[in-house]
Order: sequence, then C-alpha cells, then structure tokens
Amino acid sequence: MALIKRCCFLSVRRGSYLSAFYTLVFYTMIFMAGTINIHSMQNDFYVFVIGLCLMIMSALTIITSIIMILGITGENVSLLLPWIATIFILTILEGIITVFMITRSVSTKSIDPFMICMVTVDLIICSANIYGLLCVISLFFEIRKKRNSQSHDETRLYKRPNQMEIPCKDNEEISKEYLLTSSPQRLPVCSQTEEDNKSSTSFLSMK
Repeated sequence: MALIKRCCFLSVRRGSYLSAFYTLVFYTMIFMAGTINIHSMQNDFYVFVIGLCLMIMSALTIITSIIMILGITGENVSLLLPWIATIFILTILEGIITVFMITRSVSTKSIDPFMICMVTVDLIICSANIYGLLCVISLFFEIRKKRNSQSHDETRLYKRPNQMEIPCKDNEEISKEYLLTSSPQRLPVCSQTEEDNKSSTSFLSMK
C-alpha cells in the first residue's frame, strides 16, 4: 500500500535517494553549526537543551541517511526503518522548536525579523521532512510488496503437483494391482485357471 506514487516528479526510489542526500547534507550543516555555537547557547538553558537535542538528532540523521542509501541500493527494507524513525522524531523536535520560538516572541511582545526567518525555515524543514517520510514509507511498502510477490512466485515454481491419495490396502492386493497395471498383457491367475479347467472339461467330454 504505497502512500504516494511519485515524489517531486521522480519515482519513489529516486525521491527516496533525494531525501537521503537532503537530510545527509542539511543535518551535517546543522551539526557543524551547533558544534561551533554550542558555547553561546549556554547563556539560555532552554536554548541550550533544544540545541543539544538537535545536535544529537542531527548526528543520528547523518548515520541513518548513509544506512538508508545502502538500503535503497540493496532493496533492504530493514535499513530504511532507522531513517524513518529518526526523521519522525526530528520533525517533532523541529515543531517544538517552532512553537517555542513563536511562544517566546509572543511573551516578549517583540517582533524580531531573525525570529520570523527562523520560524519560516523551520516550517519549510518540517514540510520537507514530512514529504520525505511519505516518499520513503511508500518505497518501503513497494519493496516489501515486490519481495512478497517474488517469494510467492518461487513457492509456486517449486511446489510439487498434488499426488493422488491411494487408500491403504494389504500388501497382497497392492502386489496384484501392480502386476495387473505394470504388464497389461499378463492375464490374471484366476482367469488362466478357469480357461485350463474349461479345456480339460471339454477334452474329457470328447472322450
């Protein structure tokens, strides 16, 4: 059950590659920026906690993006799951950051152009992450459906034809039936005996 058929005018597979490279490059930049500015965040506790969480999730996203590229190349659905889980949590974190910045701007009653720009960027990032999630999840279902169909075809290919059930009989009856079916020209023993009796009877009557 694919959620979407195409991703940014591309196939779901290429769209997933694009999502992986996007998260790899973008969150590498976020991680490097957070590493450089980590000391300036220590003045505000909430900003420091959010920035630290964002750095940790960015590092996990870098790792899972590389893993997902390998998973797409090898069509291994299990390697797509870490990226899906990481981006899902990271998108929630981005939403929390956006709400936090809006709440702080409202509480201070100050409209900061830089804050407005950051909120806009966060909303764009959240939208891109959600669209990437839809694309990768669609690829996940597509690969799993392909694997299931291949395994079903292999099962049908190597499945033995149904054999006729033979009722259990005595060994003597089975041996008789085998003799009758294996050599059609052979007459049954009982029929040969009857013909011999008839010939002997006719010979005696002639006498």
